[in-house]
Amino acid sequence: MSCQPHILPAQNAVAEGINCALMESACATMAQASLPECYWAEAGSTAVYLRNCLPTRSIEEKVTPFKKWYEK
Repeated sequence: MSCQPHILPAQNAVAEGINCALMESACATMAQASLPECYWAEAGSTAVYLRNCLPTRSIEEKVTPFKKWYEK
């Protein structure tokens, strides 16, 4: 039996950049709305939701990730 090494987030620059952008967005949202820290999870979820509603260059059809995921 062989084990594959676990890939750490720091080893994947693209994922690390996306995580950083999401955390910055959540932090900016909380600061702008003067929300207490207990709303951190909701701010993070909102940042992810907004990112998935915006078009991205990695999808050639110029649609949002949400539409691409759920299109039939």
